[in-house]
Amino acid sequence: MLKFIGRALNTKNDIADNIYIFDAPEQVWDDEYLDTLHKGLMRHFDLRVRFSEIEYTLRIIEDNLKIFREISQHRESNLLEWIIIILIMVEVLNLLISKLL
Repeated sequence: MLKFIGRALNTKNDIADNIYIFDAPEQVWDDEYLDTLHKGLMRHFDLRVRFSEIEYTLRIIEDNLKIFREISQHRESNLLEWIIIILIMVEVLNLLISKLL
């Protein structure tokens, strides 16, 4: 499960690294025609809508990963609690046996 969480987070980071489409290149800043073309292409390909959908999907994935991580930590914590209970019982039994003998 931890490998899955790690892979999912790496994928999320890769997607976030590649979302640079809103940054206009330097050539666009200097040329009004290129700026108009850039804005037109962004509208034509619905980049803002697609980006918001990707962002929403990534938020859902992140929430699911948090839940998986909490489940994993709960299992480990539960196991540690049982180990502590068993150790305490062994210690009490050891004390009783030493007092009786």
